[in-house]
Amino acid sequence: MAISKACSIVAFAPLLLLNLLVAPTAAVKVAIIGSGVAGSSAAYFLNKEDPTHEVHVFEQHEYVGGRVKDVYLAGDRFEAGATIVHRLNKHMMGFAKMLNLTEAEPVYVGPSLGIWNGHEFVLRLDSVVGSGAWWARFLDSWVTRMRMLWRYGLSPIWEQQYVTAMLANFTTIYDKIAVTPYASMEALLSDMGLYAPTQRQLAEELLAHGVDPLFINEICVAISRINYGQNTTISGLAGGVSMAGGDGNTVGFAQGLQRIPEGLLALSGATVHLNTTVLSVTTTPKGYKLETTNPQAPNLFDAVLVATPLENAPNLHFNPAVKVPPRKMQTTHATFLRGNLNPAFFGQPSGTDLPKLIATTESPAVNFSSIGVIRAYPDRGDFAFKVFSREKLDDAALDQIFRQRNETVRVEWSAYPHYSAPEIFAPIKFDEKGLLYYINSYENAASATECAALFAENVVRLLLHDLSARKVNACGWRGEEQAFDVTDSGQKTCVS
Repeated sequence: MAISKACSIVAFAPLLLLNLLVAPTAAVKVAIIGSGVAGSSAAYFLNKEDPTHEVHVFEQHEYVGGRVKDVYLAGDRFEAGATIVHRLNKHMMGFAKMLNLTEAEPVYVGPSLGIWNGHEFVLRLDSVVGSGAWWARFLDSWVTRMRMLWRYGLSPIWEQQYVTAMLANFTTIYDKIAVTPYASMEALLSDMGLYAPTQRQLAEELLAHGVDPLFINEICVAISRINYGQNTTISGLAGGVSMAGGDGNTVGFAQGLQRIPEGLLALSGATVHLNTTVLSVTTTPKGYKLETTNPQAPNLFDAVLVATPLENAPNLHFNPAVKVPPRKMQTTHATFLRGNLNPAFFGQPSGTDLPKLIATTESPAVNFSSIGVIRAYPDRGDFAFKVFSREKLDDAALDQIFRQRNETVRVEWSAYPHYSAPEIFAPIKFDEKGLLYYINSYENAASATECAALFAENVVRLLLHDLSARKVNACGWRGEEQAFDVTDSGQKTCVS
């Protein structure tokens, strides 16, 4: 059973309709702040529509990918952020196919799952056959279903119906965006029938759909803690997106997901400025002026797309200031290590009795969200593990959980919003009369790689739509904001 974050709800639609819907415009100079999946997707879609636009991507780190990042443990590569996509993620699956990425099994090794409450495993789902044959997997799936029905009744069915209905609504988004892009998240989600789930907690939504509290407090909490480091107080939409990846229909890629933003930027033809932090964006009569830490980077642009959470860019300022509702980011600690678990910590006689993926319930007695085997080393008798936690696990804490540690790598990052229903969304357009956009407004709905690509496309379509309504002149694209001085000879000059 794979429990993973997936926004399994999109269609990899070409931008051919844009040629019909958007009038041709003169080439413009576009700045994209952030090189993660959102920023790289925006650059790719812009180039797909019109390669004459001059696109510059600014990335504060020395690598492309944002929150999709590789880490190395004992010489082997692993993924600190997103690791898999759902097979229904047609943007991400389409990108992977376009970039010739090789499909691989989901990251967690082994068929067994245990849910730990700090004292005992409240649920174990182990393989009863131990064979990889199709008939063995079929038998195991039925045994798993019987165990789930015995403990939770029909709750797994009601939960799946909730997720399926949500996904059905979500799949309508591409047809809608293709006709008219959205300038607000509220309007976009309302048209999909998915605004209401952002205003109620996941637990409330599931209870209203007949799901038993025991199932919510064990299975749904475990999934939410793995995917978002939070419990079922997250919104119904974010929780539904999280649970959508728990159906086992997921896939990883041998080369790693970081190859996708790298590949998209390579195809986009954009100029990428690494190790370059954008400090300010100032609105001028001609467009926008960027102040960066790189004196060699260009600083004057017709349009700016912010493709990173503003909470992760504390040094970025806008003049005039932009108004965004306060939002906290959820800090996630990913600890990678080689070694072996301590069976006594989990009340087991030996390591062979431990599940390969240990999820957790919400309890003060639990100091980690999940522990999973991500690679086995039979010749050395140990494993590579990936541990998620809300707080840093120091050596003392790790030495309680593991009886042996050969190497440890720690990664800390603000991975996604701290969800708190009812959700309030930042504007997509920071400048109503200009071309300044905030792609990551979407993350209050659900944070996932597929969603990043989806809403990047919406903003690109919105930019092109706005450009088609403007006229080119010496003062750029500011529309009614154009300002001129008239010389003695009667000629107009743009005010800088």
